[in-house]
Amino acid sequence: QGTGLGMAITKNIVDMMNGSVEVKSKLGVGTETTVAISFRLCSDAAVPQAIPELKNCRALVVDDEQYITSAETLGQTVVLFRRFQIPFFALAMCMIVLAIFLIMRGSRRVIAISISLGRPRFLCAAGCFLAAFIAEFAGCALVFPAMILMAGLSIKGALMICVTFLLCACAGDAVALLLLLRFNAFKLLTAAE
Repeated sequence: QGTGLGMAITKNIVDMMNGSVEVKSKLGVGTETTVAISFRLCSDAAVPQAIPELKNCRALVVDDEQYITSAETLGQTVVLFRRFQIPFFALAMCMIVLAIFLIMRGSRRVIAISISLGRPRFLCAAGCFLAAFIAEFAGCALVFPAMILMAGLSIKGALMICVTFLLCACAGDAVALLLLLRFNAFKLLTAAE
């Protein structure tokens, strides 16, 4: 946002140099500004000349080539991130579900013993689900400050990551429990590790 004076000044300078300014803008996308100026090529190799008036003066020389190259690379990275954002999060969710399933698999003997002693399957599942959820919530509570202080995320961003993780973890807990509870308790008790 601005008054537009910068573009007016730029246009005036470029016109004095027999150049052109082209502006393309799309709402919600951005603005592309192209400045074209023609220069004559020097036939002789230029030898830097000392300017006596500038001796012992301080000067700031700004070369933006590195920043332009960095910006182009960053732009390409952002485009790739946007393209692979959904598959990346889908893969992350699958990995969380798999990890939770493998962790919950370790409690299958406890579930089998509880079922064989007459405890309803639902209560066995609810107890395991609640224990897993409490552990996952505690993990988020420990990581939350680190995401804000060390990673520099906003509170909203860190909260969004924690909520997404907890939703994925709950899905993993539910899938793991459904798979574990579909087996017969006797088979679980007699199954070799």
